[in-house]
Amino acid sequence: MTEAGDQQAVEARLLGAPTLRDYLDDFVLRAGNHLGEHVEVCISLRHSGADRLAATSSARAARCDEVEYRTGAGPCVTAMDTLRVVMVPDVAGDGRWPDWQRAAVDAGFRSAAGVPAHVSDGVDVALNLYSPDAGSLDRSVLLEADRYVQHAAVTVGLCLQVAQLTTAYADARRQVRELEAINRLVVEAVTGHEGAAAGMLDRIRRVVRTHGDGAAAEVRSIIGDVGGRPGWTTGGSPASS
Repeated sequence: MTEAGDQQAVEARLLGAPTLRDYLDDFVLRAGNHLGEHVEVCISLRHSGADRLAATSSARAARCDEVEYRTGAGPCVTAMDTLRVVMVPDVAGDGRWPDWQRAAVDAGFRSAAGVPAHVSDGVDVALNLYSPDAGSLDRSVLLEADRYVQHAAVTVGLCLQVAQLTTAYADARRQVRELEAINRLVVEAVTGHEGAAAGMLDRIRRVVRTHGDGAAAEVRSIIGDVGGRPGWTTGGSPASS
């Protein structure tokens, strides 16, 4: 897996962690209660090209969103695509996304909206509003929804920063292990060849600076040259004869 792949995997794990899920579930319940008595709310999350449900205030709203993710079409997907609010004042009369429309009508919704927010490169969120009442999602509701989705975006953004720190820490730990192995090899070589120690250490410093995590093999080669031991193994000990 590439470094970018490592980073995406760490991010996916953190974005799906129970702590964030529980927070967002509580978040959409509070948002729904504030936005309107009958308004149901979902949060969609786009990460690394994939859309998924991050939280929901009801099972029937979640089913509608799942249709969007499966078909790649619907108000919240379009909102994240365009980073613009998408209004559906009359679900039954709107034919832009037929599969989603059928699901929303079957669920008893008469109006809906997708309110997006950008988090970072490749990451967006959308607050998806569903109402059984026509015309209930007016400008004042959308302004409040935008406030909520921006707050959600900040929360997700903080999680991504934690993911970056986690990845950096993991890289640092790998580097520490690498340097510890190098140190053991250096001590063993220097013990028997003190006169060559200064030149060897200079060569090793240059390799570590230029090769980073891939320095170990080159360092072992340098130590083998100094020690005159062609049978030096990757384990840091002379090969048995």
